[in-house]
Amino acid sequence: MTRAHLEGFEEEKLDQWLFRPLSHPVAVAAAKLGLTPNQVSVIGMLLGVAGAYFFQFREAALVLPGVLLFCGRNILDYADGQLARLTGKGSPLGYFFDGLCDYVAYAAVYGFAIYGIWPDLGVWALVLGLAAGLSGGVQSAVLDFFKREYRYWALGSDKDRYESPNELRERRDAAKGLDRMLLGLAIDYARRQRWICGWRLDLRETWEPHRALPEFYEAYSQASRWPLKVYFLTGPNWHAYGMFVFGLMGRMDLFFWVQLVGMNVLLAIALWWQRVLDRRLARAVAG
Repeated sequence: MTRAHLEGFEEEKLDQWLFRPLSHPVAVAAAKLGLTPNQVSVIGMLLGVAGAYFFQFREAALVLPGVLLFCGRNILDYADGQLARLTGKGSPLGYFFDGLCDYVAYAAVYGFAIYGIWPDLGVWALVLGLAAGLSGGVQSAVLDFFKREYRYWALGSDKDRYESPNELRERRDAAKGLDRMLLGLAIDYARRQRWICGWRLDLRETWEPHRALPEFYEAYSQASRWPLKVYFLTGPNWHAYGMFVFGLMGRMDLFFWVQLVGMNVLLAIALWWQRVLDRRLARAVAG
């Protein structure tokens, strides 16, 4: 039985309808220019950092160039993956490198935003911005975890299997240079995911024998769709939308509060809901 009808639920609709179509011609052009996916990731990061500069300002006209530059970064963020598939030049650690470039771009926005609200809040601008940034990192890690879990359990994608910190550590010990650094960052990322989503990983042994059964992956897909919709609201795309809206309003301090309070409340609700649905599925599997 094909699983094609289960595809797409792990992706946001705006990604499918807007950013991916926009990024495809960029990926084709990059392939013709002989660029690698990592080079496209770096160009996107530089666009994001350039755009971040404008988020220190309070006037919409001054912030708008930053919004446009960061939108360009978002398009390139999708183009690097499409380029890897088009050319077959994707590296085993390209996923982690792309994530590192994303973090640098977003961190730059937070840094300039903190600088912009410092005259009003003083040191509390730094406290608020850092707390919001840390929250954003956790929120993005959780969304990424459950997107990959969906691909692994519902779509049967072996390459999306969660790698434990110990597995990644073994790979890091055998690596050198940039690969070693990226794997070090991946270990920290996997630790955060295990700390927050450990109950899901505890279910792996119970679920694994049923993974190829239609009744299991159909039930898994149904149980995962609504929590994923909530995770999307706390992920990087919505971080960017919030940055754009509150940046144009000249109120990046409000964006920090939304991320720190509102998005964390949504995340807590989604995780609670996910645990309830996972336990229900585990009982059905146990039978």
